[in-house]
Amino acid sequence: MEWKVEPHEDPDWGYARNRLFILKTPLAEYSASVYTAPLETPYGRFYGPNRDYSWQGLLLGPHGGRIYKLLDAVYFLPDRRGKLDAVDVSISPSRCVYTYRREDGGTIRLSYTLRQTRLGVDLRVDVGEPCKFAVLLDCRDAETWDRSDYGFRIEDGRVHIRPSGTPFSMVVQGFDGVEFVDLEVEWVYKLGDGFRRLEDGVVKFIEHRRLVRVPVLLHSKEGIIVHVPTSQELPEATEAKVSLPGAGLVADALRLRVENLSRFSTFIDGLWVPEAGSWWFRRPWTRDILEGLRWNLKTYVEVLGWGSRVRRLLIHMLETLSELGGLS
Repeated sequence: MEWKVEPHEDPDWGYARNRLFILKTPLAEYSASVYTAPLETPYGRFYGPNRDYSWQGLLLGPHGGRIYKLLDAVYFLPDRRGKLDAVDVSISPSRCVYTYRREDGGTIRLSYTLRQTRLGVDLRVDVGEPCKFAVLLDCRDAETWDRSDYGFRIEDGRVHIRPSGTPFSMVVQGFDGVEFVDLEVEWVYKLGDGFRRLEDGVVKFIEHRRLVRVPVLLHSKEGIIVHVPTSQELPEATEAKVSLPGAGLVADALRLRVENLSRFSTFIDGLWVPEAGSWWFRRPWTRDILEGLRWNLKTYVEVLGWGSRVRRLLIHMLETLSELGGLS
């Protein structure tokens, strides 16, 4: 089940209506805009999705109460050079695919898939033909402007990346060639983190600017995997394939809505909790948990079959209420 959108920006309301995609797991999410923003480098023109907000990219957390950003984006440059024009973007709960048209009329597809296992999180980026990949790093606590130092090593056909600003490391695999370039790119996030101000009688977004780092270019025959290992085994992922009766656009939209609801969940000390959304909202508050249960209780229990999860969560909240004399 997927939905196609046009790969364009929308200048209305200062680009506030720009569309984006978000792939979610209990520990991580990857998001970008549907608009393609080519990256000009001394090594050629790389293609990939724009980031309108500085919160877009690969996020992990909550971990110790914090949200961490690891990647800003992953771009590609086909071995068969030539201009690419964006055609459309297909989005499903587990994958996002950008389709481009070549100058000769052929097509090429860039896909992103985010998956969580008990051993960590995998961001898979596929093109399906030989190309170079540029991994744009911006590793930090997502709510600070700190910059990380990076340690790199290549071992057993993998690039190991250890940033100083996060408790997570990364392992990139699936490539057959490495070129060290150590580029720095200043990226302009024209929508910042969503806050606006009044300038000369016009309401405008407060843009953000960040230096993102491209340490290496990786050549691959098809695609690469960015693996983020975790120090402890992770709980079972919460997403579920929804089986509901009916056919047509409305039925498909309902199934997609319930499947997406199943992904708006995380775990705190092994306890399942519904969360309010993405970016800084990945940290669930008591208000978010209660609102999620209030509006989605029947769906959680009767459609997704999560009655035992809901029961354990309610018992935990009642015990917390008894111990602390209130919820916060």
